[in-house]
Amino acid sequence: MSSNSFSPSEFCYNLRLNFMQAEQPRGSITTSLVIAGRDFDPGALSHVAGREPTEVWRQRLDALKNDPRFPQVEWVYELVRRPHWSIDDAISEMLNLFEERREHIVAFAQQHGLSLHLRLGLHGDETVIIYGIEGLTIERLSAFRCSLSFWVDDDPTEMVGVSLSGDDLVFLCNTIAETWGAVGLSETAFLARTGETFEQSGEIDARLRRRLTASERHYCRSEEARTPLPIPMRLDELRLLAGSIRETLGAVAERDLETRTGETPEHAKEILRRLETTVDGQMPRQDNGTMAESLTVLLSPADLAFLFHARENALRADGHTPATFQSGIEKTAIHADAILVRLGDLLRPRGWRAPFPFSLPLAELRFFVRTISETLAIVEERQFRARVGVTPERAEEILSRFKRILRESERD
Repeated sequence: MSSNSFSPSEFCYNLRLNFMQAEQPRGSITTSLVIAGRDFDPGALSHVAGREPTEVWRQRLDALKNDPRFPQVEWVYELVRRPHWSIDDAISEMLNLFEERREHIVAFAQQHGLSLHLRLGLHGDETVIIYGIEGLTIERLSAFRCSLSFWVDDDPTEMVGVSLSGDDLVFLCNTIAETWGAVGLSETAFLARTGETFEQSGEIDARLRRRLTASERHYCRSEEARTPLPIPMRLDELRLLAGSIRETLGAVAERDLETRTGETPEHAKEILRRLETTVDGQMPRQDNGTMAESLTVLLSPADLAFLFHARENALRADGHTPATFQSGIEKTAIHADAILVRLGDLLRPRGWRAPFPFSLPLAELRFFVRTISETLAIVEERQFRARVGVTPERAEEILSRFKRILRESERD
């Protein structure tokens, strides 16, 4: 065998590189060399490095100026959004600029107790950037005594506008939980399927929840949402909802109640008294073994939204939802519950969870393309709406829209 033979993985890697070198890279990488310490002269370092920095950063927080754990000065040299096919190319480009002065830079860093760090911002996923580093490049990083970190698509300018309903946001959160459960809570498998870690996906989930909560709060504060309406309800429904409020008031601290349900403890107790008064004044009539008596109670859409969240909290407390995963991922609603379905049907025609526009990073759009695809593959059609809150048709519609936005962004 020739001494120039490659292993199968090396052969595929080099073949792909040779093919891609025939055209302009579609991905770009921002590379920053950061040399940090507590007390050194950035001008002297510039002389040693043979280059002027892009930026010199100095600690401005008084509380940290005397803390030895934090640097006080950073000398930064940055290459912004350079077209690259691979992480290895970007690292090599930066190291090549300082290779001739490497020994002097390392000596200066040792003398002044400085750290060298290479920070890469990846503007593109693994379909346009090879997430790989050659062994020789790792050795070169070691020779520079340089650490390495990455951030992916964290550029605030790379945002896209989407319009989704509150139910759509709940569905997106549930796709994270479904995908998480499908991989057996294995972070390695989850990362391979979605491109995000548990921690990152938890942060995405939390942001969507906050956006949903803000939208619902805005709706519930409107004059229309605060106007009482005659709502027909059966006695068994009223009893169940009153019990849900009592259970929520007992389980949730008063300081947390408005965050969890949208209403203050005082107003929650007032709604409870209203339901209890209506129930106590009636004698139930049996009809085929069920509570068939229908009554009219005055409730505003904001009251109904509170009852929806009180019922959710009661079901959670009774163990009707999957266990909360690490990083805060959980199902955000129990969609098969008859009372939740009933309250949702009463609220939606009145504007609750109506579509609204907001911005989403392209990286998160790619993430949701993967979680939606996984959810469509693993959840049976007959269980789909009960499991994740929307129909399979709606899920396919959202998936198609996200894919179209991504294709258009790549053409731009």
